[in-house]
Amino acid sequence: MRLLAIALPESERREILILPILYSAGLINEIVLILWLLVGGPVYRTIYTFWRILEEAREGKEVPWLALISTQAKLIVHID
Repeated sequence: MRLLAIALPESERREILILPILYSAGLINEIVLILWLLVGGPVYRTIYTFWRILEEAREGKEVPWLALISTQAKLIVHID
């Protein structure tokens, strides 16, 4: 029997490990847990993309505006 391996980004792997620990320790409640799961991924991608834009602009390279716009679109669709 073979197991299906799913490649997750590092941030999502950390979430999968950290969120149950925080919840079971009573450090976060159900509302925070649900909001974190719904909004966490798009927020991380937006922060990462914004950081890349700052780095590219500082180095005088082409700024990845399309990546930022698509990240924002994912955030809007993900919340609804």
